[in-house]
Amino acid sequence: MSEEKKAGQTVGGKALVGLLVAVLVISIISVILAGLTLRAVKNVTKSTREVSSAVKDVASAITTVGKSIEAIGKSLEKLGAATGELREAISTLEKRVGELEKRVAAPPPAKPTITLIVVGPWAGKEMEAFLPVLREFEKRNPGIKVEYRIMRSEDLGKVLPAQFEAKTCIGDVIIMAWPWFVEKAAKEGHLLDLSDVVDSKDFLPGTCVVVGGKVYGAPVTGVLKPGFWYRKSVFAKHGLKPPKTYEEFKSLVAKLKEIYGPGKAIATGDGVGWPCSDITEHFLIYFGGKKLWDDLIAGKVDWTKDSRIRKAFTELASLLKAGYFSEPGDWTIRLKEWWEGKFGIYFMGSWIIGMVDKPEDLGVIPLPGIEAVTGGADLVFVPKYTKHPEEAKKLAAWIVSAEGQKIHAIHSGRVPTNVKVPVEALPPATRALVEAIKGKAILPDLDDTIGGKFQRVFWDQLKRFWVHPEEMEDVLAKIQEAYAETVGGKG
Repeated sequence: MSEEKKAGQTVGGKALVGLLVAVLVISIISVILAGLTLRAVKNVTKSTREVSSAVKDVASAITTVGKSIEAIGKSLEKLGAATGELREAISTLEKRVGELEKRVAAPPPAKPTITLIVVGPWAGKEMEAFLPVLREFEKRNPGIKVEYRIMRSEDLGKVLPAQFEAKTCIGDVIIMAWPWFVEKAAKEGHLLDLSDVVDSKDFLPGTCVVVGGKVYGAPVTGVLKPGFWYRKSVFAKHGLKPPKTYEEFKSLVAKLKEIYGPGKAIATGDGVGWPCSDITEHFLIYFGGKKLWDDLIAGKVDWTKDSRIRKAFTELASLLKAGYFSEPGDWTIRLKEWWEGKFGIYFMGSWIIGMVDKPEDLGVIPLPGIEAVTGGADLVFVPKYTKHPEEAKKLAAWIVSAEGQKIHAIHSGRVPTNVKVPVEALPPATRALVEAIKGKAILPDLDDTIGGKFQRVFWDQLKRFWVHPEEMEDVLAKIQEAYAETVGGKG
């Protein structure tokens, strides 16, 4: 065989061997793969069985859950029904509780507003100074309204007796200046006892009207009649000074006559006569002292014969004849004219402190050396014919209380009679007045104390005396006649 043929056979044999080897490898791989596949199939079958079992378990669980949900649903239905019943019960309970609260907690029906009428003597600025007292009472007592009506004591003295006789009255609370009238009305049974709302110990001694141990009249803020008022700025302008002796007083009024003219040195107020009586009483105290006052009130003097009275009237007559005093004129107009500089000095009560625009410019001149000045307080009382006795007494008690008097004093310049009002609460001008009369006694107003026919005749005759001082003897005779009748009738 040729070398080429041998070579070819060799190559072919090698190729066959390689092919056989490849077939064998493939067979082996196939067997291996078949085994793996069988195992995998077995595993898958097993897993499928497990999954199937799990699915069955899940299905069973779902069935159980469904039954539970169904049970829960039924329970919720029952709960909803029970909740509805509970809500209905709560609503019913709330309604019942609400009704009960309305019955228990609701305030009683509001009382209808009542109106009280206060009748008093103050008008103009004096009224404006008093009204804050009433407004404060209304704030503290919402169910009560208060109306203020003006009527002076001299008019009340004419109107009230007839009204009391008819068992009626023009006001629920009355304010007037006459203690004798209040005392008389109390004794006749026309007034309510204020003892349960007013304690006489809270006031200056002797200022309450007490009958049979019961309080029937209580003082509001008081007034003083200290002397002749002057404006400090005017005195400074003219180089004038307050006098220290009676002779200096006469020199002062003579100088004022030179400055202002005849009849303008001293302004004289008038109403129904009381401004002239206030001046006259000042001179009576100056020349007769407290002893004369005690004798006059006790009914022990004769106006035509008593030397002290004659001295006072003689001195007044000389001043009137000298042209120092003006003729009597409405006191509020005279006040305005004097303040505007038309008169030199003016005798008037302390209430003018609340009636001028610059009270700090006020100065006062008591007759030098006088030992006392007059003063007093208007009295508040409640007629028994009021339709609202408890409310009226409550208002009366408030007016004279420390708080009520403090309000009044601040606005008016009047002097508190309630001892519980602190002095430091008073306006500067009022404190200055108190200082000016320091050491002097305070005596009751004479005609207010005696009252009756004496007061009316006293006022009328003094107005006559002011215009005709030369008729002094007949003036004194008529005053004495009325005095004897009035004082004799009081016993």
